[in-house]
Amino acid sequence: MATTTHGTDLEFALVPPARPGGALSDAGVHSRLIVAIGSVMSQRSMSTEEAARLCGISATQLSALLHGQTRAESMDQLVRWLTLLGRDVEIIIRRAPPSRSQGRMIVLEPM
Repeated sequence: MATTTHGTDLEFALVPPARPGGALSDAGVHSRLIVAIGSVMSQRSMSTEEAARLCGISATQLSALLHGQTRAESMDQLVRWLTLLGRDVEIIIRRAPPSRSQGRMIVLEPM
């Protein structure tokens, strides 16, 4: 299912690919982090220029990222930008339940 995010001057749709068992692929996690950046901007009524300045990048680079025109940024960079935009990011590592042989990556956002 596509996630559509509306921001101050942006609208985009990203489809996070899933793995068996509902876990997100690396690209899915990447997409969810980008959606989170757009959500923060919208919640804070922040322009692309203001958010880009806080993140230390150009508004053009941020706009391209938010519109799905680039995937060059690493997950580490996206997490760093979220913290610069005033969000805490928690990473929890725990054992997978016996019902699954492999772990999974998920991105949870509070409602």
